[in-house]
Amino acid sequence: MSTPSTQNSLRLYGRILSYLRPYLGHIGLILVFNFGFIVFNTLSVWLVAPFVSTLFQEQPAVEKTVPEEGASAGILNLNDWLKARTATLIRREDRLEMLKILALLVFLGFLLKNAFAFGEAFLVSFVEQRVIKDLRDQLYAHVVRQPLQFFERYSTGNLISRITNDINALNVAVNRSFTKIIRDPLLILIFVILLVSISWQLTLLAFLVIPLSGFIIQKIGQSLKRKSHRVQERIADLTSILQETIAGIKVVKAFGMEAYEIDRFRRKTEAHFRAVLRQVRLNRLSGPLSETLGIGIMASVLWFGGQLVLAGRLLSAEDFIRFLAILFSV
Repeated sequence: MSTPSTQNSLRLYGRILSYLRPYLGHIGLILVFNFGFIVFNTLSVWLVAPFVSTLFQEQPAVEKTVPEEGASAGILNLNDWLKARTATLIRREDRLEMLKILALLVFLGFLLKNAFAFGEAFLVSFVEQRVIKDLRDQLYAHVVRQPLQFFERYSTGNLISRITNDINALNVAVNRSFTKIIRDPLLILIFVILLVSISWQLTLLAFLVIPLSGFIIQKIGQSLKRKSHRVQERIADLTSILQETIAGIKVVKAFGMEAYEIDRFRRKTEAHFRAVLRQVRLNRLSGPLSETLGIGIMASVLWFGGQLVLAGRLLSAEDFIRFLAILFSV
């Protein structure tokens, strides 16, 4: 059952997608850069394990994997299939020569990954800023066309705060929509398939631990969003008081209300201070807590995977390195 927060998020992304229709050509190019990023990101992470294994073993690890005739690339044997193809590509008699090839491939993988990431980020920024411009123009036109009763109902500070801060929030949402909707799902799917092919036991352990930490982090994020909204409301209050006082300074002076206005403003700044302090406190806590949860996940995987490696069952040292590299790249 979906929560109101989830439904609101889906509606928000639905509205954002409607503003993206004029830029479908740019989005097509973004998809191309996304695909290139995913391919070379996966390749660069994959090659870390044979590089380390070749460096520290007396015999190259890839020599242990020989391509079999008719071998399939199903999920459970995908790891062996990819290792066999890697061995065919980089196998050399001289370990130093093979190390050079691996180092070059790792460098090229990261170079091309970052090149595609730059192209994607630039195009996303272009589309993002065009959408934000369209939204600003539409919102301004909408506000200007409102009847006078609308401006009597909402204070000037509240309207200005909504037009500026809400648009900035949408700016972030548009940027995230590309990664959440387009790139991240496919990248995570590929990484999960690779993890299962390396060790379904370790993958199961990771998937039992990760959702718990994800749930805690999600709750912190929701609380931060609420506190950010309260801070925005307090800023709107301050802006409104400033607008009213400065616009009506003659009335304030005529009735000797300076002390009253100063005290009213002081109460609002105190409320703003407390709202910001609560937001900062939770924000500062989220980083250390997320890091601690991540270390807990890593320690669990290291403990269980290390046992499999030391017992000589189901998992080689090279595969364990590869598993860790992929898991913490998700």
